[in-house]
Amino acid sequence: MSSSRFATPISLRPDPSRLLAVSILAVHLGAFSIVLWLRIPGIVKVILALIVLINLIVSLRVHVFMIGKRVVRQLVWPLSESIRIEDGVGNEHRVELAWDSIIHPWILVLNLIDESRTRHTLILFPDSSDRDVLRCLRTRLLLDRK
Repeated sequence: MSSSRFATPISLRPDPSRLLAVSILAVHLGAFSIVLWLRIPGIVKVILALIVLINLIVSLRVHVFMIGKRVVRQLVWPLSESIRIEDGVGNEHRVELAWDSIIHPWILVLNLIDESRTRHTLILFPDSSDRDVLRCLRTRLLLDRK
């Protein structure tokens, strides 16, 4: 692995991910089936089912369709600077990677905190962007953590 290959500026504009959409649907269908299986009064089941449905809609809007002001539309990481993102309304922010971010070969969950302490979450599956860009980003994130 050449270090110069990973010492390049990273520019990432995430695409909608089918894997993420299927994962979100599977988790919410599982939650919905558990709600139906519970032995609780009917009105409580209806309320819990509505909560699961609302969360499904919000999760799909934000993470799959990328609608909202805290959405990350573009991530840019120059060589010697901090990470910059463009949010859902077109504003640019300098961000720091939060400690609770997940870096794994099959999924990146980047919790990014901007200068006003607002949290932006970017979930990247292998089909979210170019394979080489994701590999470079993952490597750089791991090296930057050390």
